[in-house]
Amino acid sequence: MEGLDVAPLKPLSPAIRTLTGVLNGNITLSGYVNDPSLNGELTVSNGAIDIQDTPVTLADWNQKVVLSDQTAALDGSFILGGGKGTLEGELDWSSEPSANFKLKG
Repeated sequence: MEGLDVAPLKPLSPAIRTLTGVLNGNITLSGYVNDPSLNGELTVSNGAIDIQDTPVTLADWNQKVVLSDQTAALDGSFILGGGKGTLEGELDWSSEPSANFKLKG
């Protein structure tokens, strides 16, 4: 997928006041239902979300997700309430699922 605007997804929740960004990616799915394998990359560029009853808005969100078999590596940055932040991490959905995230900001 190339240049998918996420704004049309805003009506999915009445609490979302603002939703912007562009989704790009290329993913291949293989394996079995109980043993899936995903390979490829997803990126969110220039994302922003403002949710009702939250004190801050997430802006300038740029996130990269690299999928490799049964793992995903995350690397991204954002502005939250005027401050800069980053989100990095790894997900593993193999026979021993695990998640490890590092959130700074």
